[in-house]
Amino acid sequence: MTEFFEGMSLLNYIRLQKDKRIDPHSSLVIFRYLLSAIIEMHKANILHRNIKIENVIINKEGIPKLCGFGLSRELDSDDMTWSLCGTPSYLAPEILLGKMQEILKNQIT
Repeated sequence: MTEFFEGMSLLNYIRLQKDKRIDPHSSLVIFRYLLSAIIEMHKANILHRNIKIENVIINKEGIPKLCGFGLSRELDSDDMTWSLCGTPSYLAPEILLGKMQEILKNQIT
């Protein structure tokens, strides 16, 4: 069952704020909610793989929810994923250049 959550993307929420900024207290609240969601997903061995500002919805009370689970996957505890996914404009340059596997292999050995 899908939960209905009325709100707007965090990007749009920021655009509506004075000076296009979120006050420090609200930022901390948002960060703690998102960190808690990520911790719970990782405990269940679920990777979101597309966390970005557009995949955070925030309601009128300032409560955020993580959404956009289309690229998520379940991962075995000893598994490592090498698939390229996510929004290209949010990917690190070394991933786009195909160097990430080389970097990770050098760190493992």
